[in-house]
Amino acid sequence: MAADILVYRADTVPVGKDQVPHLELTREIARRFNHLYGEVFPEPQAMLAEEAAVLPGLDGRKMSKSYGNTILMSDEPE
Repeated sequence: MAADILVYRADTVPVGKDQVPHLELTREIARRFNHLYGEVFPEPQAMLAEEAAVLPGLDGRKMSKSYGNTILMSDEPE
């Protein structure tokens, strides 16, 4: 995720609440790289959309493989 954000030098990134820790790690990587090699990457900020914060799964909880409530690409349309 960090590489995908940093390669495009994004200033803001649309994320859900559950992805904010990953974005903070990306910010730390950017800070460290910039400290070592000069100002190369911006520190991306989170753009939280409350209505899209969590994608609900089949049972209404957060969609997650660990919950067993995902919709797979190989699933039938029904």
